[in-house]
Amino acid sequence: MALWFFIAIFTVLYSVYIYKSLLSPDPAIGNLLPSASDTNLVVSVLSQVLANSVDVLLTGVFDVLRWQLASRLAGISATTFFQLSSSTQWIALLSLTITKFSSSGVGLIRLLLPLFGLYFGSILKYRAEFVYYFKESAERTAVFAGSGVPLDELVLALIPASYIGIFFVSWIPTLLDVPKYAVSMPLEGCGQNCTTSFLPGGIETARKLGPYLNMTLLEGGVFRNSETIQIHNAPGILLRFDDLPPTFDFDRTHECHTYGQHLNDTLQLCIRPVNGSLAVGWAACPTPLYRTSSCTSNTSWLAAPLPKALLMTRYKQYATTAYSGLDFSILNVSPTSPPIPEPLNASTYLATWSKIFQPPPPPPPGPSHASLDNDNDNSNNKTQTRTQTDNDQAMTSALTYAVTWLLRLYDDVFPDDTHTPLSHLRNFLAIPQQFMVTCLQFANYSVPAGLEAQLAGRFALPADMRTEAVRGASTTRFLAVGWVVWVYIASAGAVVVGVGAVVVGMVVRREGVPSSTGFVEVDLAARFQDTREEGEGGWGGDGLAVIRQLGRAREVSTAVTSSFGVARELRRRRIRVVSVSDGERRGGVGSDGVKQYELFAFQEEQENRGRVRLARMDTEETRVASPRLKANW
Repeated sequence: MALWFFIAIFTVLYSVYIYKSLLSPDPAIGNLLPSASDTNLVVSVLSQVLANSVDVLLTGVFDVLRWQLASRLAGISATTFFQLSSSTQWIALLSLTITKFSSSGVGLIRLLLPLFGLYFGSILKYRAEFVYYFKESAERTAVFAGSGVPLDELVLALIPASYIGIFFVSWIPTLLDVPKYAVSMPLEGCGQNCTTSFLPGGIETARKLGPYLNMTLLEGGVFRNSETIQIHNAPGILLRFDDLPPTFDFDRTHECHTYGQHLNDTLQLCIRPVNGSLAVGWAACPTPLYRTSSCTSNTSWLAAPLPKALLMTRYKQYATTAYSGLDFSILNVSPTSPPIPEPLNASTYLATWSKIFQPPPPPPPGPSHASLDNDNDNSNNKTQTRTQTDNDQAMTSALTYAVTWLLRLYDDVFPDDTHTPLSHLRNFLAIPQQFMVTCLQFANYSVPAGLEAQLAGRFALPADMRTEAVRGASTTRFLAVGWVVWVYIASAGAVVVGVGAVVVGMVVRREGVPSSTGFVEVDLAARFQDTREEGEGGWGGDGLAVIRQLGRAREVSTAVTSSFGVARELRRRRIRVVSVSDGERRGGVGSDGVKQYELFAFQEEQENRGRVRLARMDTEETRVASPRLKANW
């Protein structure tokens, strides 16, 4: 009973725990927000505890039940008696069940006990998964966030080339591999030879709501020292990159453009619109021509195959994104809309490439006009414009050399690596998509006073970028399938209630609950002792005589030599376990009110004139003597 009460209480508490941690929309337990790995470990351990406890409970109940059934007037068949025994091995139990298949419900339950343990120990893991969980800890703040701003040639024309070039120099090798800007996201139809990257914008491009876009989220202290920052339902860019077939080629006259001729370090860029997508390829002047300064004079390489090419497709998709407050890396992206295709325009890319690869014209003579990269003090404008022009020229030259050097590096030194040059091309194409919002923000908050009236409202962010951000705590949660959790709880409850009903049934029976030492061998030795000396109405026989006969039969050449053979003999000879003494008279009732055990015997049923009687067999009557003995070792 103590074990049953323990399992009942444990089942209730454990059911509450697994509902709270594996199913509830709020898995926090008090102030504790357990991680997925911790939850997985706790569930594994506690499930095994419950499984083992159920196994021990059922085994113990069956062991007590067999003695109570044997105390009845008709006793219990030896087959069922051994099926209920905790000491019967599984193979022997299988043999007993097979020989008594027509009425072997108890045997089947005992056979399935290992499966019960497997079920209660592991079923909660069925299709369970690790999911992200975020818990808000402050009020939400109105912000501009996300990406998805279309490329704008006017904005690009206003931003100095040196500013734009810095982004390309910095991010061509790594952009789509940096977790603060991009994550991989599955897309239907994107399989082999296809990659995707989702650009949610990032914390660095998010701005607090206001007329000017120069206040980041961390200014003002609201998001300082945040563990996690979550931005709700903001637009993002999903880029898909597909390999082009080997037969694909560009029109080298109309679709390909060259840059860097003034440096004798030519870069070839080809672009073609394809059903709203863009096919883009690039190549650099080969090393032998570059070393001899022949890139512009010998242009035969411009007609060579262009293996570094791919197809880029753009989608707009809204998502709720969580970022780490420590390094702004993306922790989780939860899409809130399906991806929506957006056509790409080749002209905006051509304008961008002209901006960053072609040297700017010299500043015109005379007074300078107000622009985004100078102020309204005309005494300084001319000097600032000249300085900016020098910076732009230096950046275009440096960027051209950096790109051509990178392409030649993999052509000459790592020719077998065809993946990295394509990765660089993907980054190169994604940079304007990621940082166009930065250009728009720069144009917004750097408009000189002289141009405010002319450009009023021209550099506002799209309305769908207005959203909310909030700080909080996050973790990876171990989430189970709902119906699995409920089936598990119902199964555990059914086992506890069912076993409790069996225990109550044994308590209320006339025979009472037999006492036990807990040692199967001790109980057997005490209850099947030799009672041939009792007399005066006592049994006066050997309770184990029939079983001894089966054991000695192994010495006979014709005897069965397997557990299945023993099980078959028990069934054929209809051996039963019966009470052979009056428990009230012999054992009495203990001080705890529990009935003391009487004595038992194995007896064989025999038919006599249509009636069944129990044959009392002692050792002398059942001893087997045969001249055909053989050693049994």
